[in-house]
Order: sequence, then C-alpha cells, then structure tokens
Amino acid sequence: MSTEDPVVRLSEEECWQRLKGPEIGRLVTHVGEVIDIFPINYVIDDRTIVFRTAEGSKLVELTVNDEVLFEVDDHTDADAKYNYVRITPSSLSGRAFARTPESERCGVSDY
Repeated sequence: MSTEDPVVRLSEEECWQRLKGPEIGRLVTHVGEVIDIFPINYVIDDRTIVFRTAEGSKLVELTVNDEVLFEVDDHTDADAKYNYVRITPSSLSGRAFARTPESERCGVSDY
C-alpha cells in the first residue's frame, strides 16, 4: 500500500498547462442568492480564459457581478473510489446546447 497522498496540489504553472487541454469548462456566477452554472467552450490566451457568449442571463450576471468561479474536470483510469453519495434534489433545471459548425470568420478579433 502506498503512503503517497492521492491528492496532488498543482502549481500555478501546472494549472495553466492543464487548462490548455479540455476546452470545455463550467462558469459559476453568483448574483444575490442566485447561483448559476454554465457550460462553456473556452481557450487560454496569454494566461486568461476567453469564451464567447450571446446576450442572455450569463452576460447579464457577469455585468452585475464579475467575480466568478471557473472549473474544468479531467480524470485518470487510476482513480479508485469506494464511497457512494446520493443527492436528492429539491428542484431541477437544465439547458441543452446544439453544437453547430463554426461560421467562417476573417482575421483575429481584439479582446
């Protein structure tokens, strides 16, 4: 049995390197008592996280409060877990997103 800690704290540089891979993350916004979680496609640009969004609740919430959480998950096949947790929700909501081919664009936009 290994005495090595299964949880490894990543350095900031390791975090940025890992963020360059998945391209799909979750943005968590908080306005008043309302917390929303949005799946987003993102890219890393000069140590910033960049994503596009249309008008709607996500953009409004970012305008009201720009302090957010952002997370990306990845996994390994060597992640053995033996404890089960059951979540009984008091309410549910959801969103479905149709992914379509990217439209043609000319040049690179400044952010």
